[in-house]
Amino acid sequence: SPSVSTQQKFVYSSKNGGVSWEQMATAPAAGVAYGLAASPSENMVLATNQGIDLLPAGELTWRTANLRGGGPAGGFGYIGMTTGDQGIALPADPSAGTVWFTFDGGQRWTASRLNGS
Repeated sequence: SPSVSTQQKFVYSSKNGGVSWEQMATAPAAGVAYGLAASPSENMVLATNQGIDLLPAGELTWRTANLRGGGPAGGFGYIGMTTGDQGIALPADPSAGTVWFTFDGGQRWTASRLNGS
């Protein structure tokens, strides 16, 4: 049986407001998914307990995002994209005291320490 750190992840997309759906590239099995976001440019980012995965627009293969300085213990509990380039991710463990930002569509993420941490 699979360990708790793996999970089958299927992602579906609709181009007609939900009338029909098509399966996209299957996300990596490593990690348990906590959040998924799509940017306006159609990049998809997946937050897991092991890091962040990226599916660039128009591509069929997921990549592991670059987490500058290494990711937080326990991975990420929330992820969101505000523009085609900019996004935010929050550690699964809030005591990490950081917020992570991307400015290149989810390829590279950098931690910013919260005040008072």
